[in-house]
Amino acid sequence: MTVTYDFEHPRYFDLDDLRGELDRVYDLCHGCRLCWDLCPSFDTLFRLIDDKTDGIDPRLDAADQDRVVDECYQCKLCYVKCPYVPPHEWELDFPRLMLRALAVRSHGKALTVGHKILGETVATGRAATMTAGLANASMKPGSVARKTMEKAFGISAQRLLPSYAKEKFSTWWKHGGRDEPVRAFEPTAPAPEPPRPSFLEPTPEELAAQAAAPAAPEAEAEVPSFLVPTDDELAAAAGVATTPVEPSVRDHAGTEDAVAAPTRSVTIFPTCMLEYQDPAPAKATVRVLRHNGCDVDCARADRCCGMPSLDAGDVKAFLAKARRNVEELLPTVRSGRLIVVAQPTCNYVLRKEYPEYLKTPEAQEVADAIVDPAEYLFQLRRSEGIAEDFVDGLGTVAYHVACHLRAQQQGYKARDLLQLAPGTTVKVVESCSGIDGTWGYRAQNVAMAKEIIAPTAERLRDAKADLVVGDCLLSDVALEEEGLDRPLHPMQALARAYGLEWR
Repeated sequence: MTVTYDFEHPRYFDLDDLRGELDRVYDLCHGCRLCWDLCPSFDTLFRLIDDKTDGIDPRLDAADQDRVVDECYQCKLCYVKCPYVPPHEWELDFPRLMLRALAVRSHGKALTVGHKILGETVATGRAATMTAGLANASMKPGSVARKTMEKAFGISAQRLLPSYAKEKFSTWWKHGGRDEPVRAFEPTAPAPEPPRPSFLEPTPEELAAQAAAPAAPEAEAEVPSFLVPTDDELAAAAGVATTPVEPSVRDHAGTEDAVAAPTRSVTIFPTCMLEYQDPAPAKATVRVLRHNGCDVDCARADRCCGMPSLDAGDVKAFLAKARRNVEELLPTVRSGRLIVVAQPTCNYVLRKEYPEYLKTPEAQEVADAIVDPAEYLFQLRRSEGIAEDFVDGLGTVAYHVACHLRAQQQGYKARDLLQLAPGTTVKVVESCSGIDGTWGYRAQNVAMAKEIIAPTAERLRDAKADLVVGDCLLSDVALEEEGLDRPLHPMQALARAYGLEWR
């Protein structure tokens, strides 16, 4: 067996090698079980091992291995819980192993014509937006067209799908969006650190008592002999050059130690979902950033990040899209701009998957410039400040955090920004919508997807919020299907609080 997630490795597509690696990883997961409550894959894996093996030799047959693969919907949250992810010596990367299994099954190509068409989001988006009214009418759940789609492509005829926009984002950009004014913004000094609490300061009596107390003699403890370095170790240590680590300008992991101000020159990369299906979050992002003095440009808007192809095992199509996007975005990055990607899955793919699968310095260079809009505004606020001239409170907001943002461990940047608006309280809901790309739309997965989203919808109802906010368009549509109002993107909610046009 080979631990590899490299498409070009000579044994990546070897079925017997893959089976051995699945045995290894399933055994490790069985011995740990921290991920037991994350998704159907782990629940099924542990039940199969408990029911069909003695636990000592927990190998599953090929059909059971494949069942675990099919139930993984790539939420990536096991990265947060798993103690063995690379660079650990066991190199347990469950999501990429599941993708490898799909790629081996399809021999690195689209498994069916249906999978191929579902991966070509740009072609279908272009066609559908040209006749948006007709396309949306024909895509209603239960329609003849949807029943045909289910038979041909496996997409459930009963699920609500995102509708197509009558005006693409790129059309809005060309016909006025690019010319909207940028608000002059004067950077302010970061908020001062809070003063040290008075109860921590010593009183005059305590200071006098300390001064009067005799100093205790310092006893030198003898260092145990096994801790004393040998002459050879001292010589080796003297020859090691140390390199100081520079603090990162960008705060990918959501820590609170970024000190330098990010650039106020950014480029929006809407990807296919905001280009063809819901341009409103991209428009709101442009207006909110310009309200904060940012110079906003737009990258070519009709690019798919490649996730639908990757999730279908179509390695060739994914790599072609990834290389094309890196080539498209690299000059922009090298000009000093950050790339704002407002859809969490697309953001994750550009930031995490491109460097892993392309393995080029150019892919890493682009990945290092990718930001979520809330993450970016939060960094600006900590360094130079942002506009806080809000004109409208949002009341109680229920914020559904997307899995692919949680997997990046950014923290709750959107929550923190929304709570700046007066009269706004944000309740965070962290649970899955069971969509994750096209997984939740496939007919064979609908029952599981409905079980996954039901408690999420219930938590959002229990919040009794004035406004529901969510990062992910597909999750928002699934929640609408559960009877909630369609959530707004955080940038739409911020635009409303600022008093900007947001529809």
